[in-house]
Amino acid sequence: MPRWHQPTCQQPDVYVDNGAPTCRACNTSPNIQALIANQKSADTPWTIPLDEAIGEMNLYWPQCVPYTRKQDARMATTREAGEAAEDASGLNLKNSNEDTLAMENMATLSSSLEVASSPSSPYERTLGVDEFRLAWLTAATDDNSPIHLTLEIYPENDCPEYETASYSWGGEDGDSSLCQPVYIGEYWDVLLQTKNCSDLLRDLRSKRAIRHVWVDAICIDQTNAFERAFQVAKMGAIYQRCLRVVVYIGKSLKRTLSSNESRKQVHQPRYGLHEISNDLLQELLQLRYFSRVWVIQELLLAPSAVIVAHGAELAAGSLTSARIASRSSSWAWDISTAPWMQYVCNGFSLGEKNLFEVLQYTWSSDATDIRDRIFGILGLIEGRESRDLNPDYTISTLHTYIGLFGYLLLNLKRIEVLSLASLHPAPSDAPSWLPDWNTKNLFQNLFQNNQSLLLHLEYEPFQINRRYGTYGTYGQSVWVRIRAEQNQERSQERKGRGSQRLFNLAVLPKYSMIEIEIGRNPELSVPWDFDASIDVASGGLSVHLFHLFKLPPTPLEDLFLIDLPGRLLMVRAKSSEMYIHTSDIPYDTIAKLGSTDIFFMAKDNSSLVSILFMKEIRNLPESYKLVQACSFYGLFFSGRLSSREEKSYIPSLNTVESLEMAHLAVDVQHPFDLSFNLFRNLHSELQDILKMLGDLDPPVRYSPNHKPRMKMVLLAIFLNKDWTLRDILPVFQTLLNEDAGLESKFIHCYCQGHLLRWGPHTYPSVDDSQYFSMSLGNEDWWWDGIGFDFPDIGWQWTPAARTLHNPARIWQHVDSSTKFCTAMKNTLLVPNTYVRVRVGLEALKKELRNHEFYRILRRLSPARRSTGEEEVAMIFRGLRETDKFIGMYDWPQVLVDDFQAGNMIRKVEIV
Repeated sequence: MPRWHQPTCQQPDVYVDNGAPTCRACNTSPNIQALIANQKSADTPWTIPLDEAIGEMNLYWPQCVPYTRKQDARMATTREAGEAAEDASGLNLKNSNEDTLAMENMATLSSSLEVASSPSSPYERTLGVDEFRLAWLTAATDDNSPIHLTLEIYPENDCPEYETASYSWGGEDGDSSLCQPVYIGEYWDVLLQTKNCSDLLRDLRSKRAIRHVWVDAICIDQTNAFERAFQVAKMGAIYQRCLRVVVYIGKSLKRTLSSNESRKQVHQPRYGLHEISNDLLQELLQLRYFSRVWVIQELLLAPSAVIVAHGAELAAGSLTSARIASRSSSWAWDISTAPWMQYVCNGFSLGEKNLFEVLQYTWSSDATDIRDRIFGILGLIEGRESRDLNPDYTISTLHTYIGLFGYLLLNLKRIEVLSLASLHPAPSDAPSWLPDWNTKNLFQNLFQNNQSLLLHLEYEPFQINRRYGTYGTYGQSVWVRIRAEQNQERSQERKGRGSQRLFNLAVLPKYSMIEIEIGRNPELSVPWDFDASIDVASGGLSVHLFHLFKLPPTPLEDLFLIDLPGRLLMVRAKSSEMYIHTSDIPYDTIAKLGSTDIFFMAKDNSSLVSILFMKEIRNLPESYKLVQACSFYGLFFSGRLSSREEKSYIPSLNTVESLEMAHLAVDVQHPFDLSFNLFRNLHSELQDILKMLGDLDPPVRYSPNHKPRMKMVLLAIFLNKDWTLRDILPVFQTLLNEDAGLESKFIHCYCQGHLLRWGPHTYPSVDDSQYFSMSLGNEDWWWDGIGFDFPDIGWQWTPAARTLHNPARIWQHVDSSTKFCTAMKNTLLVPNTYVRVRVGLEALKKELRNHEFYRILRRLSPARRSTGEEEVAMIFRGLRETDKFIGMYDWPQVLVDDFQAGNMIRKVEIV
């Protein structure tokens, strides 16, 4: 026990004899060796709780991360989607969690404990949330005198000047055993410390006066998890408010700065850190001390520092980094062993960086408690983040790192976390979206890779002449070439390039897509992080992702790209081939990508786009294991298109095969921007179309002074001013169905419409399967007022009896001339005389397909595969909130057949 006096000793009288304390009142001395032995057999104060089993966790840290239970999530998914439409875009994109400060919760927890500590404890009581302790270090004229100090509690905003200490608990030899006594208070209670801490205190204490210092191992009750947590959270403020920080390296450095080592000095010489040579500075930074995570905030936040090293006191301040840089052009902080030292004593942080950016500098640092790789840098975070994140030493390592990476992903929106999980996967029993937190170069690798991830690709353009097979004309088209070669053994990298067979990929595209620049699309209807959460029991990550493809079980082939970064992965299917241009993923991973689902994920307002290769978990709907996440540059496709698709996409390109070069040829004159189409959704598309069409029920009328071409063509097609959009659009729908290879009901729909508007006396019919014809009498005539702007779509007319059984007719061409109008009217003046009008069915269909309404309806066609609805049915039923989850990319049918190309935004759980 720390208190070594007799229980009856009420007024201790301690004196030092031969370096050991003894109490005159009870005639007792401490048995230090027994205390050390007991300490070795006991748990250390920083014992880490065991990791929980997956499915049995109770995740809650940090509280700003959206945690949910699966039962709650199921209830949420059964609600009407309209209940979630609360913000301007129709979706409530805010987390449902309350903005609760962990510091306040910690204060509530600590206040529920007994305020007074055990009588045998050297600590009087548990600290309040606005308090901290200072050590009054007793002076000693003899270096061998035992270390004695008094602990005093102060409010944060009412305390004397003090210094802080920065050191490594284990020292340069890593000895973290508690083996050296430090005596506290009037009872001289024993608090065992490491040898390095003991040496630090001996070096700090004055020979004449008490010194006010703050030392973490002593001023924080390390056995009190709650006090430790909220004191660690305020360590940044403690160092910011101190007079200076004293850095104790230890006695490992042998080289000194003194020109005369034999000369005895009472005090160590003093220099500026910027005055020592680069060699000495590099030797200093390579010490174990600078690899410890805790020292980073201690050296950055303090207003000034003095480093006891090389037999001298080296002073550092806010200008030190700049002075070193100006002194020597050969010195570079970023490639040093402690790049964060460029911000030494700046008083605030690593240049106002967020947690993700701070981790780039600090992740490779060491800590006795692995959780301190996070908790030890929280003092460097400012603003909202500093309130969201507070240490909690009651949680396990797994809990800590699920909370960290969940925060980076869901709160900071850093989708790069999933790339980290691919490069360095966590242990197999952890969620697959987690990176391995034991990887020391984790974030450094990511930032190095990001140099290529964010690279704007410029494919090499060139021009070729080709014949448009469909239209029979010649033209110029701009293409791009990507040189690639078969990669038999990726480990050789670029070695032996000449011996590898070049692929001639010139015959690839009849449909293709080039660059993806997500930054051009500021709005996401259903962003990936909408309603995103982490399951409190399993750690499963639920996000919304756009499902692109399901790859067949065939192996992927790796084509080596020449002059471009990344990889070109080729996937062969039954009737097509797909080429995916990605970042440089590990070669061993490629063999695992078969039979995976590909999802698309984009970071809003950024050019960073990722695709996720994931394997579906059997018997767990919408649950997947992450196999690979990588940056997405481009998608290319080779396969046969239907006749409709050839007209809708790019004309066939037979002449490309004659190109004698190894390249991937992709048409960019007609680019299909995948990013734009993936961010388009049925809701926004339908909203635009409904706004454009207006009211569907009034007749499509015209004005003599305003005759839009679109409406005049409709009058020429339907010959009646009383047709409404609700009548007209189904006719367009029959053509859409016909073009999609479905049963055509065009003739029935068109004739039925005329019967409804004109009546059975017009005898509408189809002649020789080529013409639509009908009879019109004087009472049916409506031509007056149209003038001479009537579009010529091929109508013909002839005088005839009303019945269909009449002699052979001589058909005359319908035009808008005065001569024709007069002849028509004169004919109809004869009693019981009618005119028969007809038009070619193919001419009708051509005009309808060229009409703006056809193009408008065609915009909804990509949603048919997802909704099962016809385009006109979508217009008639109006908007639904669920339409926001339906994409509008019009995949060629061969991609649907071979790769199950999708158009749905799905909520999936990555387990």
